[in-house]
Amino acid sequence: MRTPGEIEDALNQDLAWRRTELHSMLAQIRAARGPALSCLCRAGVALLYAHWEGYSKKALSDYLKYVARRKLKTSELIDCFVAMSLEAKIAKEQDMSKARRSIFRVALLRDSVDIRPHIPSGDGVDTQSNLNSDLCFEIMQSLGLDPSAFETKRMLMDYSLLAARNKIAHGEYISIDRGDYESLHYDVISMIETMKNIIMDAVDNRKYRKRVASASE
Repeated sequence: MRTPGEIEDALNQDLAWRRTELHSMLAQIRAARGPALSCLCRAGVALLYAHWEGYSKKALSDYLKYVARRKLKTSELIDCFVAMSLEAKIAKEQDMSKARRSIFRVALLRDSVDIRPHIPSGDGVDTQSNLNSDLCFEIMQSLGLDPSAFETKRMLMDYSLLAARNKIAHGEYISIDRGDYESLHYDVISMIETMKNIIMDAVDNRKYRKRVASASE
């Protein structure tokens, strides 16, 4: 993913198969009756959460890798990516005392202005298989992305999706009717599309680059 077109294609392709699978589950739920309906609704909630976390993890990881491959100088990057690079270097120095580590951090910062820092991206982002709203916001902010579009979705992320998924995965019974499932289905599709749009806006507008103040500012 070295061009905006390549990352956009990757995000769209990953969204396409997930949307197809989720619409297939919705069709089955709409056609189901009796005990099968209850069973499918619970299974569907677990699937909705899986696709929300799965898409977010892949899309955010793709964005991180895209920025890393820009090979920009420290002076050209926004602070979060500089911090990511510096902290990765510091983490390798396991035997340093707290004082030496602080000095090393300052030295790295002073010497890094004109270099092209290594941004660790091989492992992507870590959603910890437990993507609550706080973690989602933290990951996005660590990549310089604005999570405010999801502010009204916190309860949905934490309770309708994650908490419900955890209860289902641990064999607890929760009641979900067809109407509630359909509403959750469309919310998750919307959230996934929002995540894609936020990332593509950052790519298209090069929001990973440090803003250069004009002479008039």
